[in-house]
Amino acid sequence: MVAAAFLAFYYHGLALRQMQDLVDGLAMPDHRFFGYGTATVEKLRSAMDSDALGQLNWTHKTAGMLFPIFAALATAVTVGMKGPRSAWRWVLYVLALAFAAVNITQNFLVDRMLKAEGSDLVAVTSTFTVLTWVLLAACTVTVVALLIAAFVKEFRRRWSDPTLQQRSC
Repeated sequence: MVAAAFLAFYYHGLALRQMQDLVDGLAMPDHRFFGYGTATVEKLRSAMDSDALGQLNWTHKTAGMLFPIFAALATAVTVGMKGPRSAWRWVLYVLALAFAAVNITQNFLVDRMLKAEGSDLVAVTSTFTVLTWVLLAACTVTVVALLIAAFVKEFRRRWSDPTLQQRSC
């Protein structure tokens, strides 16, 4: 979880934010939670030169690949350790895998979209971006909820355990 949190900070907090310096302060498509349109992409294309495109591509191939993999693994491990012992466990595993797959696909789509002229990929890529954020939120809520539930369960177990009660002298 620590590695996933560090990669999230590095990827979204540092690397993609620094990309804004190369494109006149415009936010990267990855940071547009609610999607984007053709006009936004055209403005970004006109602000990006080949060096900026190369830097974004490199960011997507390094931290952009590692972050979703580590986040999915952290979610899957949490589900495996603290998740329900039912069919819901498999649903939560699929959620983690879906996040990784959609995020990595979105990275490739953003790179292709920014290199290609026209608006063929904009709607699809925008949908993948929104879906990435929805799945990341679902994974985060899942991990936090499972950890809180595990804490409460252990707290109640210890609270009611007579061997752990304070003895008076």
